[in-house]
Amino acid sequence: MYFGSELLNLTIRIIISINFIFINMSLQKISFLIFFLFANYFLSFSQNKALSKIDNEDLKRHLTFLSSDSLQGRKLGIEVAGLEIAADYIKSNAKKNGLKPAADNYFQHVDIVSISPYKNSYLEIVRNGGKSMFKTTSIINLNGGQGVISFKNEEIVLAGFGYYNSELGYNNLEGVDVSGKIVIIAQGDLGLFNDGKFFRWNNRLEREKLKILSEKKPKAIIIVTTPLDKENKTFLQFNRWLNRETFILKTSDKLAEIPTLICTPDFADHILGRKGKFKRYLSSISKTEKTNLFLVKDKKLNAKIGNSVEDLQTKNIIGIVEGSDPVLKDEFIVFMAHYD
Repeated sequence: MYFGSELLNLTIRIIISINFIFINMSLQKISFLIFFLFANYFLSFSQNKALSKIDNEDLKRHLTFLSSDSLQGRKLGIEVAGLEIAADYIKSNAKKNGLKPAADNYFQHVDIVSISPYKNSYLEIVRNGGKSMFKTTSIINLNGGQGVISFKNEEIVLAGFGYYNSELGYNNLEGVDVSGKIVIIAQGDLGLFNDGKFFRWNNRLEREKLKILSEKKPKAIIIVTTPLDKENKTFLQFNRWLNRETFILKTSDKLAEIPTLICTPDFADHILGRKGKFKRYLSSISKTEKTNLFLVKDKKLNAKIGNSVEDLQTKNIIGIVEGSDPVLKDEFIVFMAHYD
């Protein structure tokens, strides 16, 4: 048989190659290599056999329909129900190909929330008498789902890096009650700032800081990017990521989070009264390693921030191909793909 002779030739070539190249290898390693090469041969043979069953014209027909202009990109939450049409199409083909439904009529319904940045968001620093000093729309909302929120004449607390380390005995959150106030903290920590160079956003560090600070019940938290980032790279990167429509599960904790924003250092400079003063404020903290948390007495904050929120429902299509092995039949291999 051709297959048998081809396999014999392959075996001879493998053995010769192993003897020539790996003559000093242990017998155990050589046996493993022979097994690996044989397994790879048979796997490749099986894959080629499976690939040969794919009909190019049939595949093209499916892809042409799903990518057609009539489905409008299968985008969620638009007038043209392209995503619904795609779901019905996939379901009908699953049924046609003999897949059993794993949910009611193949559909698992999922409640989600569409979150779009509120276009008229702003932060405004005002004097105690109400006169506007500085207003900015350069804001990034780190959490979504709470809708649009307005603040007026809110007290401001500067809390350094908002950093707490019990081992070092360092606590930026000691001495002032931040409950119900707007708390402003700097990106990073003492060590990163002391290096004097631009440093990237550390998600783990910032999350830890926010968790500790949130327990003190502030009205909102504003993270100011490091003044060492002269080109505002961090802010611009987050702006590309987050200032667009996103989707979360309706049960997500994001719906109840304390409003958390990102701003650039010029915002903090205006609170302190002069360009570059926020950097000097952080430098004084890093040099003395002493807490410099204080309530801003001569200024307040007005704001309108948040997101436009819309409840939506989408669906997963779930089908099952039952196995035949009596032992492995109750185990599952899950294949997943997006159709949006």
